[in-house]
Amino acid sequence: MASTNPTPAPGESGASGAAKKIGSSSVWVPGRALSLLLLLLLPPPLLSTGSFLYHLPDWGIFHQGTSHYRSKEQKLGTCEGAFNLFFLMDTSETAKESWKEIHKLVEELMKRFTNPNLKISIVTYSSQSYTQRKLTTDRKKIQATLNELKGIKPTGENFMETGFIEVNKQLRKAFYADPGTSSLIIAVNTAPPEPSSLPMIKSEVQKIQKMKGSVYFVGFNKYNRNKLYEIAGKHSHVYGAQGFKKMDFLYKSLAANSCRKVMARGIYFICLLEDYFVGFEVPVPDPSNMEKFVCQYTVDGKRFPNRKAVTVTSKSIICPGHILDTEEQKVVVKYSMDRGNSFFGNMVFVGSDCGDPLRPKEPPKKTTTPTTTTTPTTTTRTTTTPTTTTRTTTTPTTT
Repeated sequence: MASTNPTPAPGESGASGAAKKIGSSSVWVPGRALSLLLLLLLPPPLLSTGSFLYHLPDWGIFHQGTSHYRSKEQKLGTCEGAFNLFFLMDTSETAKESWKEIHKLVEELMKRFTNPNLKISIVTYSSQSYTQRKLTTDRKKIQATLNELKGIKPTGENFMETGFIEVNKQLRKAFYADPGTSSLIIAVNTAPPEPSSLPMIKSEVQKIQKMKGSVYFVGFNKYNRNKLYEIAGKHSHVYGAQGFKKMDFLYKSLAANSCRKVMARGIYFICLLEDYFVGFEVPVPDPSNMEKFVCQYTVDGKRFPNRKAVTVTSKSIICPGHILDTEEQKVVVKYSMDRGNSFFGNMVFVGSDCGDPLRPKEPPKKTTTPTTTTTPTTTTRTTTTPTTTTRTTTTPTTT
């Protein structure tokens, strides 16, 4: 277990170019009745301008948690919620080769969390952890802190537990002062945590979750996705930076999905003309007879033909989605386990023009309707039904 003693690790305090704690004279050692599962198919990298999304090669076929939806109160790829946002930055030796990307990640995400009442904090960890900027709504102070961090040389051990301990010091005070406010922690990791560190990291994350906090990871370099999933508890909360052809896609995906989680929105917004799957996580007594399972589609009040489920397991029913072609067009999807005699569930999807509000719009091109190839991916949603749980599905297989 990593020590939280503020004394620098041997050989680190005197390292040439090592950064100090900003604003301090001390040496900084950088260093889950019914729940619903939406399975979205996404276009290949570079073909869509605003999907939040892209398939990560090291995640297999499905990327849990990426999405095409947004709340009506927010523009695609941005978040207008007011809560506590912590950036936990890895400044250990293994972060050295990706430091510019890590720094830019935080800067770009700040632009996408737009509410002036949002409180932001920056915490760093390596052999030890430091709060570089306490929770504040002052964007100028946050930017000043980021500017100072830009030139540091990451060094030291990768003791992520110290970072979460530091975050919890602030979160505990904030939660007791205002228990109604949620918190979001976006943590960067560049190396697998040591087995001895995992219990403490999990313990600290559980404390965060008990205080209305959600933890998302972004992995760089030598990170271990399975280890981060083990800590976060959901595939949808783990991102791998190397899988994105353009980092812009990661910024949009992470901002949108984490915002949805924290703000607990209930409507899914789908990019126009794009394919997706709709999944209902329910106990299925006999999944062997596929003919019994169908889904019902009601588009703007008009019933469309039922469609057969594409995958049924003992725990879920997955149907194709109805492609939306008009802005604000709405489809309500329900499922049946008795050939359409009775329907249950109620998922709502609304069509949205997926343009990125933070990027200049390109002039219309004089081309024919493009044909795109889609890549399957998934995201999860939890309903407000009592005693519910969330489950993630990696790939639709029939049992």
